[in-house]
Order: sequence, then C-alpha cells, then structure tokens
Amino acid sequence: MTDLTNDEINKRLAFEDEIRKDIVRRDREKLQRINDKIHNRLNAMRRKDEAELKRLERELDNSNMKVSKERYNKAVNDVKSRMKALTGKNYIVSKKSNNRLLTNMLNRKDYSNTFLKSALKNRDKPFKKVTTAVFKTTNFSGKSQGKDSISALETELKHILRLLNDNTYKEDLVKNNLVEIYGETFDISNKEVRQDLKDLLMAEVRQIKKDYSKESSNRTRLQNEAEKVQKKYRSKKTNIEKMINDIDDQSLKSDLESFKDKFFNLDNPTTQSDFVDAKPLKDKLESYFKTSLTDERPSLTKNQINNLVKRKVELIDSLLESRNESINAVEKRDNLDSKISRVDTPLFKEFLFKLPHHAGEFDITQQEYLDSVKSYFQKHFSEYEMLVGVVHFDEVQNPEERTGDHVHLVMKTQNKNTGKYDLNAKYRELGMKLAKIENMNMNNKELIKSGQFLNAHFLLHMQKQLFDKKDICLTLLSNEEKLDFHNMIMSFEQDMPQELRTLNSFKMDYDQLQRYKQDVQKQKNIISNNNTVIQNQKSKYSNQMKDFKGKILQLKTDTEESIQSIKNELLEWFDKINEEKWVQAEKIADNISDDIVNNMLKNDSKLGKIEYDLSHLENLMNVPIKSRVSEKVNKKKRLNLL
Repeated sequence: MTDLTNDEINKRLAFEDEIRKDIVRRDREKLQRINDKIHNRLNAMRRKDEAELKRLERELDNSNMKVSKERYNKAVNDVKSRMKALTGKNYIVSKKSNNRLLTNMLNRKDYSNTFLKSALKNRDKPFKKVTTAVFKTTNFSGKSQGKDSISALETELKHILRLLNDNTYKEDLVKNNLVEIYGETFDISNKEVRQDLKDLLMAEVRQIKKDYSKESSNRTRLQNEAEKVQKKYRSKKTNIEKMINDIDDQSLKSDLESFKDKFFNLDNPTTQSDFVDAKPLKDKLESYFKTSLTDERPSLTKNQINNLVKRKVELIDSLLESRNESINAVEKRDNLDSKISRVDTPLFKEFLFKLPHHAGEFDITQQEYLDSVKSYFQKHFSEYEMLVGVVHFDEVQNPEERTGDHVHLVMKTQNKNTGKYDLNAKYRELGMKLAKIENMNMNNKELIKSGQFLNAHFLLHMQKQLFDKKDICLTLLSNEEKLDFHNMIMSFEQDMPQELRTLNSFKMDYDQLQRYKQDVQKQKNIISNNNTVIQNQKSKYSNQMKDFKGKILQLKTDTEESIQSIKNELLEWFDKINEEKWVQAEKIADNISDDIVNNMLKNDSKLGKIEYDLSHLENLMNVPIKSRVSEKVNKKKRLNLL
C-alpha cells in the first residue's frame, strides 16, 4: 500500500470534513423543505375549511338560492303553525292559491338591468346611494267581510292612522308622520285626533258603499227586468218562427223572413214607422189565415175564426213592442254594468311605496314623499280622487336612525266624470299598454308581465320626480333576490292581518335579535370547529415532528459512526507507515540530541528555550527528542562532563 505524506493526510482529513458538513447541510435543507411543506398543507387545509364554512353560511342565509316547491311549502307550514299558536285558529290557505303564488314568483322575468339602464339614462354623474323599494296595491270592495272588504279597509285605516296596537311603530315617533285628507294636513300625535279622522274617513267610506249598494241593487233589479222582457221577446220570436214554418204561401213566407231578418235582433230601437210598415204584412196574414181556417176547419164559427186570426196577426205588433222593451231594458242594465262591472268591484285601491330598513336613512321630507307619489296619479289617473294619503316615519328599527320610510295612498275608484268604478280597469289597461299586450283576457304570464311593468313604471316616475334630485338610485330586485326565503314569507303573508305578519317592526326587531344570537352561536361553532381542526393538525404536526426528531437522531448517529469509521481507517493508515521510516527518525533524533548535548554550554539558563525548540521539533518529527536530550544531559552531569 502506498504511503501517505502529511499533506496528503491533511487533505484527506479536510475532504472528509467537507463531506460531513455537506451531509449536515443537506439534512438541514431537507428538514426545512419538509417543515415548509407541512405548513403549506396546513394553510391550504385552513383556507379550504374557511371557504367551506363561508359556503355553508351562504347556504344557510339563502340570499341567492332559488326557491323550490318543497322549501316554499315548508315556509307556508311554518307560518300556518305560528298563526295557530298566536290565534288558536287554523289559517286555511288553499293549495290552489299556494301554487298560484309560487307559479307567479317563478314566472317573473328579470327586468332589473333594464330598469337600471333607464334610471341612469341622461345622467352625467354617479349616484351617492342605491336602494331597492317596494310598490304594491290592495283592492277593497263593497263586501262587508273578507280580506278585501270594507271591514278590511277600516282595519287598514286604523293601522295607517295609528289606532291599532300592533307593535309595528314607535308611539313617540307618531308625531313625525304626515296625514293629508281633502288637501289638508293633520298632526296625529293626539289619539283623539286620529280617532276623529278615522271616523271622518269611515263616514265617507260608508256613504260610498251605500251609494254603491244602491246602484248594485238597481243593477240587480234592471238585470231581472231585462231578463224578463228578453224572455218575452224570445217567446214571441219562437211563435213567429213556428208560424212561418206552418205557412205554405211562398210569397207570404218570404215577407215574414224579411221581417225576421230585420227585427230578430236588438241592434236598433223599433220606431213608429216600423209599425206602419208592418200593416201590409198583417193584412196578408189576416187574409191568409181566414181562408186557410175556413177551408181546414169548417166546424168553426165566424167569430171563432176571427179570434184565431186576430191572435196570429197581433204577434207582429207584440214582437215589435217586446223588442223595444228589451232594447230599453238592456240599455239601462248595460249603462249600470259599465259603472259596476261585477259584484266585487273595488271601491277603493290602496298604493304602498316603501323603502327597506337596511337601506338606512334618507334625506327626504314627508311632503316630498307624498307629493311625488300623488304626482304619479295626477298624471295618469287625474279623474280619480284621493281618500287619504299618509307618510310614516315611525316604523324604525333603531331609534337613532330613521329607516323604513313609506307612503300609503288610498284612492277612490269612482271616476268623477263618468261615475264608473273603473280605476282598477284603467290601471289594468295601463299595464297592458306598457307590456304591449292586446288581448283583454290576459293569461297568467301576461298578467305577471303587466304587473311588473306597472311596478317599474311607478318606480321610474319616483326616480325622475324625487330620487334623481337626491342623488339616489332606485333598483329592482333580481329574480334570485326575489325568490329568497324572506321575500317568499313576505309574499305569502301580504293578505294576513297586519298584527299577525312576520315582517312587522316588532317581529322584525325580535327576528333580528334571534338572527344575532344565531350568528353568535354560528361563530362560536365555527371557532370551535376551527379549534378542533387546529388541535388535530397540531397533534398531527407534533407526531410528525417526533418522527423527524427520530430521523435526525438516527442521522446524527449514522454520521458519528461514519466519522469514527474514517478515524479508524486513518489510524490504520498511520499504523501501516513503513517501520524503516520510524527507525530512521529515531536515528535522526538520536544524532540531534547528541549534537545538542555536545554543544550545550555549562550554563543551562537557556534550557527552557531549548526545551521549547525540542518540543516543536518533536511535533514536526513525531519522535521523542526532548527526552533523549534530557537523559543524555543527566548522564553527563552524573559523569561531571558538563
């Protein structure tokens, strides 16, 4: 085996040291990569968990989830159960009515973007605020009982005049409301004033109902009279048709057919000249029946024949007279029908415009609200009068902020020019015109479309009339927003008594508190779940760290064993150095020690310096020179040679 020089040994040791350092460095880098990978996985899992929790929260809030029939029915059953708990009675809603409301909601088209474009048209600066708004109508007929009756109207008047203790408003804020009747505004902070105004309005309502009832009774009477005279007229026509069939004289039959064509209708009234023109026909009939009866029934006397002939001939005048009676009766009936189209014709129509609570407070006065709403009806329905207009500023959720501003406008449906109760019909016609629908018998989808256009038409008027000036933009809800749980409940409850609705102010406050509690509990659950996840990850990470520590210890042990092996190998290399080299080194050391002893002065004051040099030489040669010198010096001392 080749002997190694000192330089080669040193290089080999340095090389092995670099290898050891490189192994340690790579192990550290590997551990750092593993540690980074663990943290990245933990962060990714945490982000995934947070995203899943947010998704579940959105699903629970259900703000953008489309309505399903099962979900809607669940909402309906919830309301019915709550109503039974409140009233002790079953609230019966027909399945047909439920399905119709649900179908209407699902068939609504989304006009929110179109509406927004119209609101932004010709505008050169952005709005300061954006909000949705509610606009709805309610009809009240002359019936005594029912959701659209006079009784229901009285309840509604009590509500808008703040005479119902329904927890929908704050009593100390009633003074902020505005009431207008007959063009005069009233302060309703005093309950006695409210009662007086309600009595005043109900007196007019009852008078209108009385007038309507009288006209309705007249309509029934005229209907019966028209039916009676029409029945008589139809009977005369039947008799004449039978007479025509029995006549075999073609000339007379032709004349009777001409008479039939002219007078077997109710197009034009019969005039006196018609009776005169009918005389030749009657003469022909008289001559014909006298001859035929004489020949066919010779047993009859002359008087009997004359009586039979007279009855036949009088059918002509009788038909003409009954025809005139029918025309007059139908005309009277139709004139009243145009005023009263049906028994449940609306006598009053309420319009509600409301801003949502979540939109916050608006810098708009009561008078501005009322004037803007009134201007819409003055523009499109100027022939109809307002019964009462009310602006409510007292249905707030937070006493420090005025929210939920809304306007009630109750209109009379009787046209002041024609006397017809046709505001509802005119409102319907406007919707058809806006939606470009020509068929008066609209199907369900067309009704929904016209209703949506009427809603947008009114809100656009409010936008241009009022909200543009305030830098506020009104918007329509998208279909997804309309079909959330909150709006479904509101739609279902719109015909319920006010005090039993889920969404009055008192219940809104209560529900908001419940939602806060649920949110707090939800956040607690989220925190608890997150803590559980973090704890699980910590445990997992702790176990992994233990494994890593074990690996590090094993790696350290392996490294130490490797270094020891290298040392042992080096020692073996040292042992294998040629023995001759050691002998030669011994000789050199012996010679050097002799030279040192022989040349050493008797004064050994420099012995320390010599010892240092000898120690240095020993390190270089790895041979015990110093001890040799000491032995030889001591020997000479003993021999007294120094």
